[in-house]
Amino acid sequence: MKCGIVFVLMATCVGALPHTSVSCDRSDCATFEVIREGEGFQLRRYGPSKWVSARGVVTRGNWLAVKRSLFLKLYDYIHGANDQSIGIPMTAPVVTRVEPETPVFQHGSLTMFFMVPFTMQENTPNPLGLDLTIVEWPAKEVYVREQTLTQLSQLRSAIGDPTLYDNSYFYKAEFDPPSRRANRHNEVWLAKN
Repeated sequence: MKCGIVFVLMATCVGALPHTSVSCDRSDCATFEVIREGEGFQLRRYGPSKWVSARGVVTRGNWLAVKRSLFLKLYDYIHGANDQSIGIPMTAPVVTRVEPETPVFQHGSLTMFFMVPFTMQENTPNPLGLDLTIVEWPAKEVYVREQTLTQLSQLRSAIGDPTLYDNSYFYKAEFDPPSRRANRHNEVWLAKN
């Protein structure tokens, strides 16, 4: 895949799980339990959690524009465009689901997710007119590989058996703020079947 076309993926959180991603600078970061270590991947279990999401339809020429538009809608939400008119702390990772699994198709979709902070999971502010949705993620298991924009095929190879994961989409999780240009921590994820 070409650099700049692979996007942000999915994660979920549970405050009680024992591990946190290694590069989480924020107050709330999706936590997980490592189920299995394989050569070139981890299988992780993320607990149930709440996220706010934005979805966009993409074509070959507008992937980056759609990604930016989704991010800005979510950014407005956490900066007061919600029914409580409050600022919401940024969490990590920012996750994008990419469907179909490759951006060379004529049409597809991106769904970008911001995790709701732990203290707001029970009383989540509703978005105001931004085509955003509050989503309840059930507990999930995902295969994970640190992402350098070319790692999706290596993750599939490391897992081996394609019946173990859903091959119709993938996720990318970005843990660092957009202002960090170097030494970013990103991951590519495939949902376990």
